[in-house]
Amino acid sequence: MENRFKLNIGPISGAEQLKLNQSRVFIAGCGGVGGYLLEYMTRLGVGHITCADCDRFEESNQNRQILCSSDTLGKKKAECAVGRVLEIWPQADIRGLDVYLAPENLPGLIGGFDLVMDALDNVPSRKALGDACFEAGIALAHGAASGWLAQAALAGPGRRLYDVLYEGAGRPAPGILPFAAALAASMQAALAAKYLCGRRGDGAENRLYILDLQTMEMDSIEF
Repeated sequence: MENRFKLNIGPISGAEQLKLNQSRVFIAGCGGVGGYLLEYMTRLGVGHITCADCDRFEESNQNRQILCSSDTLGKKKAECAVGRVLEIWPQADIRGLDVYLAPENLPGLIGGFDLVMDALDNVPSRKALGDACFEAGIALAHGAASGWLAQAALAGPGRRLYDVLYEGAGRPAPGILPFAAALAASMQAALAAKYLCGRRGDGAENRLYILDLQTMEMDSIEF
């Protein structure tokens, strides 16, 4: 086991760390939530990561997107994501896709992964990703943030989330605070870590967790 991950051991076992090192994860979106996901999953030791985003960084991203800085403004998000992962773990198997995720290409892109992590920023794309995961029998970890709110969920293989979550939903309110994006990614990463380590059956899957950072109150809803 690499020395860089030795302090993961305790909260997780050596065998679980090996599972993470061998896991294949697809991260959809490299922006606010997605940038933190890349950071956490890399430091967790997930050995094979593919991330996808067709956007470039702009100044309005700087309040919450950890990959966005003065040096990366105007650069492709997927390219910057790969560079960041390799700064942390040069031996990581990381691939960045500068591609728009659509119903037509999603089945071919997500095939063969152990887990898909959704960090997209619009409902139609999330629904398309959810449909592709359902059809492929791949677990889907969801994370989103708006204003002071952060939420996360993990839908196991063969379970639907977005048909219920976004039924009749409109656009979210504008604005998002940096710590809300980081917290959503942290919750999402924790659910993903448990799933990839094989820690299942405790009721954490197939529930939506919502934390209001103004009141510090959390709700959970079974789906």
